Parts: sequence; C-alpha cells; structure tokens
Amino acid sequence: MKKTSTKLKDMLNEHYILGELPSSKLMKMKWNPLTGKGTPKNEASPKMKVYSWEKNFNDAQKNLDTAANIMSMKSSGGYNNVKKDVMKVQKALNMLRSKMKMNSTEF
Repeated sequence: MKKTSTKLKDMLNEHYILGELPSSKLMKMKWNPLTGKGTPKNEASPKMKVYSWEKNFNDAQKNLDTAANIMSMKSSGGYNNVKKDVMKVQKALNMLRSKMKMNSTEF
C-alpha cells in the first residue's frame, strides 16, 4: 500500500476546491528587498488637494497650540485656569475647518 502525503502547498494550489485565493489579486512586487533583484520603484505618491486658505488656517491652529504649550510650561497655574477655554477654541476651530471644507467651491 502506497502512502500519499499531500503538502499544504499542493492543497492551496488546487483552485477548483478553494476558488481564487485573495493573494492572487494582490499586486506583485517588482523589487525583492531580500535578493536585491529588480529595480525599486521610486514613484512619488499622489498629492492631496489643499485649499488655498487651508495652510493659513493650519498655521493659526499651530500658533494657538504653541501659545498654549508655552503658557502651560511657564505659568502652569494660569494655564489651568484657561485650559478648558483653550480646548473649546480648538474644538470650535476644528468645526469651522470642517464647515469651510464642506462649503468651499474651490475644487
């Protein structure tokens, strides 16, 4: 009696049982980092659209954060008195940014 052993790889290759494997739909790498064969792909990622006003808005938010951090380090007692107000302003700015993006007709 002959013993037949089936390897896992052989079982996975049987498409008629399992159907199409999800890994077969993935893009194949053109460069193997282990062997160094092929050429690495140096493509720039697509740039996100940024509204003309958005950079200034982000800078304003960063300035508020910087001011709050400096105050928390230099005057922690005073910062504790205004901490909730700073958080309210940050939340209001985030809401404003989202409404501005929804209502902007720039793109």
